[in-house]
Amino acid sequence: MELRNHIIEVLSDEAKTIPLGEDDLEVALITDSIHDHYQILYLGWQGPHRTYTPFIHVRIVADKAYIERDGTEDGIATRLEARGVSRSQIVLAFHPPFKRPLTDYAVA
Repeated sequence: MELRNHIIEVLSDEAKTIPLGEDDLEVALITDSIHDHYQILYLGWQGPHRTYTPFIHVRIVADKAYIERDGTEDGIATRLEARGVSRSQIVLAFHPPFKRPLTDYAVA
């Protein structure tokens, strides 16, 4: 599926650019092509505290990319668009359903 490949490529590129600082952290790219969930997580330790934080989460539902979490400044949606994914295939799922019609993206 082309949408799946675009999501994996965008998240792979993003995972390579995330600075980790001096803590004992790693960036984990998780791709589940069977259930169509794609994530970038911060894993590890910041001093005595365990870190397990989702940075980006995208899932595919009915041939649309549902962006559940986006911790980037410029947005994963714009990067998907740059790869040819139509706005009608992108749902900003981190917005409540009543706000989605106010965006230029798919409602659901």
